[in-house]
Amino acid sequence: MAKFLFCLPRFHTNAVPWVRILKNAGHSAVIHVVTEGASESTKDIEVLRLPPGRLSAFFKRRLKESGQNDPYAAPGFSNYWSILSRENPDVVLIRGVTRWFSRTALIVCLLQRRKVVIYDQEDPVPSALSTWIRRAALRVIGISHVTARLPQKPPPKSFAKAQSLPFGAPEDWKSSSGRRKWVGAPKILMVAKYRNRKGHHALLLALAKLASEYKFSLTFCGEEVSSEDTLFVKSISEHAKLLGLSNRVSFQNNLPHSDMGALYRAHDLFILPSLNEPAGVSPCEAAWHGCAVLVSRDTGTRGYFPPGPDFEFDPEDVNDIARSLRTPLQNREALESLRNRCHSHILDVADDKSVLCIFERLQ
Repeated sequence: MAKFLFCLPRFHTNAVPWVRILKNAGHSAVIHVVTEGASESTKDIEVLRLPPGRLSAFFKRRLKESGQNDPYAAPGFSNYWSILSRENPDVVLIRGVTRWFSRTALIVCLLQRRKVVIYDQEDPVPSALSTWIRRAALRVIGISHVTARLPQKPPPKSFAKAQSLPFGAPEDWKSSSGRRKWVGAPKILMVAKYRNRKGHHALLLALAKLASEYKFSLTFCGEEVSSEDTLFVKSISEHAKLLGLSNRVSFQNNLPHSDMGALYRAHDLFILPSLNEPAGVSPCEAAWHGCAVLVSRDTGTRGYFPPGPDFEFDPEDVNDIARSLRTPLQNREALESLRNRCHSHILDVADDKSVLCIFERLQ
């Protein structure tokens, strides 16, 4: 059995199903991080949070970088050398190469002659020339890449091609067998950070176009941990009031990840109208828990859901977002069909056995 180490600049719960899948198969799995999100739980998994080294702390002070996404957060080189030597993993998966921690881990692994795999959220064959060059250069020295994106059709051959490694299923997904039955109005859910590019306001505008014809409720879920987050939540509330949707909109913020399964199962339809979304895991979690899922047509996780216009929209076109919502809101049978098709598709492309086979080929 092998020991896998995940090096993540910021802890993210999308790694938790991977750890579960590996451990259930008899492997061991450990996560090293330098920062954590406010609502991301590390319960029941082995996570080592690394303190910043002196050089990292110096740059943080000089450049005034801080918070959950600090790009300069990294342990000291000699300290991490010792930590990695004690850990002695067989395979090290490093999230990207742009953050200081990722680069520190990569250099230490290369000097210790360890098996390294870079994990990113780009297309299997990247469109950006800089990404292509980086992947090709690392492949020359024996470092392969995996990506969480699933292609909707087989990608062309390329020296810089990455292996697709699907997000795993949440541990409690089988509870979706008891998912919400249609009672009253359809319940819509959006889970996203409170940022402009996520499309909260576009969703409100789209639903305002349908409000006179259909009954529905909408729940926003996200992290409200800064003054900027609070202002954004306030702007959503004010916009909903202006559009006459106040009595249909509610918020469930700062939920621990252990409570997310119940939230998904309490809703019928999940939507993420974001722009330039690399690979959001929340639509996948929603599908595992029995929601119908609608996503932007260019989102990085589009391949986890069935092809066709029933499951996608143009995030820059409010009318197209409204078009995608109309059918599931007006027809109970159509909504149930979308739910079943989403769940069946993600079960086909991201089941535990498929994910495990990919991990074991990385050894």
